[in-house]
Amino acid sequence: MNTYSLRALATSLLQNVRLKFIYIALIIGLINVIPGLLPGTSQYMILSVVIAVLLCASHHGYVTASLKILTGHKNDVSEVEDGFVFIRRFFDLFPTYFLALIASYLPFLIAGVAFFLFNKSGVTLLISFIKNPQSSVLSKSADLTDILLLVWGVAVVCYIFKIYIDLKLKMTGYFLEFKGYKGFKALKASWKMMKGKIGLLIRLYLSFALTYVVSLFISSMAYSFFNNEVGLIFSVIIMALCEAYFIEPLLEMSIGVMFMQSLQVTITPNENSGM
Repeated sequence: MNTYSLRALATSLLQNVRLKFIYIALIIGLINVIPGLLPGTSQYMILSVVIAVLLCASHHGYVTASLKILTGHKNDVSEVEDGFVFIRRFFDLFPTYFLALIASYLPFLIAGVAFFLFNKSGVTLLISFIKNPQSSVLSKSADLTDILLLVWGVAVVCYIFKIYIDLKLKMTGYFLEFKGYKGFKALKASWKMMKGKIGLLIRLYLSFALTYVVSLFISSMAYSFFNNEVGLIFSVIIMALCEAYFIEPLLEMSIGVMFMQSLQVTITPNENSGM
């Protein structure tokens, strides 16, 4: 199992159903840009976080669509049913994905609690700076500089751990859908499956890096053309379109192939496919 074979098989499986997968990816992508389009005020930031949390299971549409294709039921792939599956099955899907979300941000939570417990004076200084960043006294404080450097350094380390946890839990949705595992059982199964496969998954993501950079450049051009809120809306929509067309179908299908091959389950692309 390697990146080339995953992509090659995924490309073959997407025949005659790629357009539907693109629509599913577009629905999921546009839904997930909603939190980022809200105003940057404190009230809307809280609302944005709440919406983002509620949407944590929105990517499950990739899982359901991929598994239908992988098990030979291409005709059952539905833009509406799979694109909005997280709404239709919210109470079934949300608890497991919410646990995965908490696990993903656990490094930040641990670091934040530790910082608060062992450096309360630093927390006070940091809060004062956030409330009044223009203060000349604070901005020239050597203690504040050290604290900001520490915060940024810890944030980078935490983000690296977050990426690792996200990769280890990548198959959670597949175990939820294919095996019926829920909660910690699904997380544990994904963590176990991804042992020794993190490098492969990273290489798979990196194989789309150039496409992602080009998509990002196109969307940034749209923003620079307007250079205002309208430009921001256009840029995120264009980015969602680019990802839905050029990246997500093949990427998510490849991950599905990786899941089935890891379980050593036979992939049956022709059954009930209309081919």
